[in-house]
Amino acid sequence: MEDQGQIKFSWVIPEYTDYTRSKTWYIAAGIVIILLLIYSIMTANLLFGIIILIGAITIYFFDNNKPADVHFIITDKGLEVDNKFHEYSSINNFYIIHEPPVVDSLFIEFNNALSPRLSISLTGQNSVEIREYLKNSIAENEARKGEPITEALGRFFKL
Repeated sequence: MEDQGQIKFSWVIPEYTDYTRSKTWYIAAGIVIILLLIYSIMTANLLFGIIILIGAITIYFFDNNKPADVHFIITDKGLEVDNKFHEYSSINNFYIIHEPPVVDSLFIEFNNALSPRLSISLTGQNSVEIREYLKNSIAENEARKGEPITEALGRFFKL
């Protein structure tokens, strides 16, 4: 295994946010799913219906399992996310949104457009120290002033 550098920061985060959903949430979600399935049948759009079912099954699966712990490490050579190492050269930019208690996250965007953006919770970490350290190795996207809309919608709808 290649040397991944000296550890500068390290913490453990949950794999995903484990939302507590009310009975009302499940009723509303069930109604929306049924309406979307009816729509897919009426428009003869089988693929859309399959996508809705896959989404519902995925939410059910995640709701009935607890998130695993993910180890996140910042080294002097890159970032390690649960034993997957990303060299700084593979990272396009980063930004931190620090608006506790709602959002306190580090976002990593990669050079490869097919790589998804990483969202790393900074809860319990010193975001100022992490930002100052990362600025030495990765470009900071200072234009980003708020969390991505997908993150906000996911939190709003508890997905």
